[in-house]
Amino acid sequence: MAFIELDRVGLTFRVRQQYQITMKEYLLRGMFRQSRNPLMEVRALQDVSLRIGDGRRVGVIGANGSGKSTLLRLMAGVYHPTAGRRAVEGKVSALFDSAGMMVRLAFSAATAIEPEILLVDEVLGAGDLAFQGKAERRLNEMMEKARILVVVSHNLSVLPRLCTEGVWLEKGRVRAEGLIEEVIDAYVEHTQGARAVAA
Repeated sequence: MAFIELDRVGLTFRVRQQYQITMKEYLLRGMFRQSRNPLMEVRALQDVSLRIGDGRRVGVIGANGSGKSTLLRLMAGVYHPTAGRRAVEGKVSALFDSAGMMVRLAFSAATAIEPEILLVDEVLGAGDLAFQGKAERRLNEMMEKARILVVVSHNLSVLPRLCTEGVWLEKGRVRAEGLIEEVIDAYVEHTQGARAVAA
């Protein structure tokens, strides 16, 4: 039986405040002094608990920077949790966002196999309309074979055709989960309400 189980998962990245420091700066300023480019912690995921079992098709939504792609990569085993527990049973195939023709190539390669767990990140918005239609048709074929499907997308009109359930992430936390239409409605209402307040 295939499943993905996340129990109070957290993922924290340690990054420098300035992305890079030159060798010259290091030698002249910081070699023997305390760093002027200190580490800071970025909490990408916080206290996330999900159980996704056989037959489930889940769409993950949220604003840019909410942790959607990070969550998918954690499910795939690219990242390991810094808190909590991650358990995955089943053969995983992951298709993450890349650019242009690489998406087409990656999609063709990834969909040629028959995974038990299929993780898809923003691929449905890539390419021209013909490619998008082909990608959606191929995903539908694969969904019938895959035991679990998890899709991250900003395309809220496509998700209800692919998924029955939804998870809304906000600032690295699960804000809502349930039927995909209900989760999308809550997300859209919240987003529109936030825009009205800002205006």
